[in-house]
Amino acid sequence: MTDVPLQLSVAEDNANGFRLPQGYDHEQALARCGAIEIERKEDAFEIVLLDRRFHASEPAIVNLSDDGLFDVIQDCRGAWDRALEAFTTTRSDPLQGKKRVNPFENAWDKPISDDAFHGLGAQLAVAGRDLFRTLFERNRGTPLDRIARSLHDIVQSGACALTVKTTCFHVPWRMLYTHPAGELAADGSNFVPQGFWGYQHVVEQYPRFYPVSDQLRPRNGKLALGAALHERIDTDFTVDCIKRHRDFIQSSGNLLSYAEWTRIAELEQGLSADPFGQQIIYFLCHAEVAGTADAPVLSPPKLQLADGKIAAARIRNLIPNKFGPSPPLVFINACRGGQFATLVRQSFTFASEFLEQGAICVVGPQIEVPAVFAGEFGNRFFTALLERKIPPPQAGSVLRKLTQDMWARNNPFGLVYSLYAGADCHIHWSEEITS
Repeated sequence: MTDVPLQLSVAEDNANGFRLPQGYDHEQALARCGAIEIERKEDAFEIVLLDRRFHASEPAIVNLSDDGLFDVIQDCRGAWDRALEAFTTTRSDPLQGKKRVNPFENAWDKPISDDAFHGLGAQLAVAGRDLFRTLFERNRGTPLDRIARSLHDIVQSGACALTVKTTCFHVPWRMLYTHPAGELAADGSNFVPQGFWGYQHVVEQYPRFYPVSDQLRPRNGKLALGAALHERIDTDFTVDCIKRHRDFIQSSGNLLSYAEWTRIAELEQGLSADPFGQQIIYFLCHAEVAGTADAPVLSPPKLQLADGKIAAARIRNLIPNKFGPSPPLVFINACRGGQFATLVRQSFTFASEFLEQGAICVVGPQIEVPAVFAGEFGNRFFTALLERKIPPPQAGSVLRKLTQDMWARNNPFGLVYSLYAGADCHIHWSEEITS
């Protein structure tokens, strides 16, 4: 079969988001710039590439089971954990004796030197390259190898928008690395940040088949934002994460109407409101999802506030009629909150459940993120998204730009945030909800 050339450059409409032929929904989104489509085939996965005319490449088989896929993804996450943990030192503390200190837990801006950051970036590039190889480059001369080469060509052609259409193949796409030219050195020393998919490209995954809007529309000139906060984060980690979030909310009073949930009962009451009134749901708290490569979590995923925990299964019970009338963007800014599968639970996490209930966009991290970074990243994400611009800022582009900005400050954590649906998600300030 002849390989289908994919042209993944993004055409933008200056009035209202990416240029789409007839509005925006799950299927039509693929016509934006092409897609990666992956389906389960018995004990493996079948992958094809689609161009903007829905012409498909030759299908190929990724010969991994669910457990095998989870293992190779955990290897990548574990490589990140180990690379970051290497910066941990101990120092004497008059109250605590020996105290562990990691620069990323103390500062989000320039936590380490330029030389140290280059060494860290090299390790992360190797981890992302190894994940790509393990998934797509294991059998030379096969249809899968040809798809791998096509993917290399696509991402090396410049900034792209990539849609991954799958209900089962949950990969931290923004953490992948493909070297722009030649080969990445064994130690990663010749890496460039543009090789990371999340640095160079807008990458979204559609894990469900359902129509989705791309717009958040205000009511009475404001968006409704509901935030679930773990109030002890600031004292537990000696940061001002919660304080800075509240400062941001106060400074955005002309743009936002705000509800705050610091207790499980308040969160449950907020999520069960019918009709649902929040256009943005924000979690700034702790989470238990898949755990680490060395210590996987087998219990159901949970989010933790100061007075208790809530399980992912509870979400579908709390939201009886799916989100409406204006489905929300959901930002799960909690450690591993963006994971879509665990060792024993495929497609059953907070990310999957919010999408199941109709969220138009879900953002969350793949690994543990320092509180000081998480708070700053969340504030900057919403600050950029809320800007009244023409064309309006879109979630995918905001996430990419913020990742680049943080990288310039010697901080790689922007790459670990996954985007499920809603790369085009934006605020349509000129059109209000009337019901």
